[in-house]
Amino acid sequence: MKNSGKSWAIGIVTLYTSFALLTLGFVYFAIGQNYDLVSKDYYEQTVEFQSQIDRESRTNAIAENVTCSLSADKQNVEIAIPNAAQVNGKVTLYRPSEADLDKHFFLALDGNGRQNIPVQGLLKGKWKMKVLWTAGGEEFYKECEIFL
Repeated sequence: MKNSGKSWAIGIVTLYTSFALLTLGFVYFAIGQNYDLVSKDYYEQTVEFQSQIDRESRTNAIAENVTCSLSADKQNVEIAIPNAAQVNGKVTLYRPSEADLDKHFFLALDGNGRQNIPVQGLLKGKWKMKVLWTAGGEEFYKECEIFL
């Protein structure tokens, strides 16, 4: 009987020690995680939210759809803006899980209103393509999800 009492005491001490070590290990792991899910200029983007809604409304009003998609060979992202005359803009490949991997390009459409952006060197996974352009004095915006 006396030996049984020591077993319980050792068991309880082992349980609490294990729990404390597991908790500390999890806290250490959680602190080391990257959580770049929000852009650095989040407040400024929130202030301009109504103008962003207006850009998207103008884009949705275009008779022909603006498209962005992964090419069949999965080597390029294709952007198509119909009736694009004198268009200036930028394209951002946004990585939701790691802000440091974002890529920025100038919008340079060919005669057919298309542009190909190579995706070699980009990590596999979810990317958001944000296309912002100006045509005829008005701004337009299109956002697409791409899975590499």
